[in-house]
Amino acid sequence: MQPTDHQKLLNWVDDFALLTEPDVVVWCDGSAEEYERLCKLLVERGTFTKLSDAKRAGELLGTL
Repeated sequence: MQPTDHQKLLNWVDDFALLTEPDVVVWCDGSAEEYERLCKLLVERGTFTKLSDAKRAGELLGTL
């Protein structure tokens, strides 16, 4: 899904994708759902560590 009709931006993204050859291009929308999905993915891949539910229910901590 493309979140804009701004043709110059869409062309730039297409050109950059041709250069970098990503598996997928994802448009971020800044929603709470997107945040939760990305945090879950980062926990599953070991990039984030889930904090103790007793101390901080539902929050995640990024690890370096």
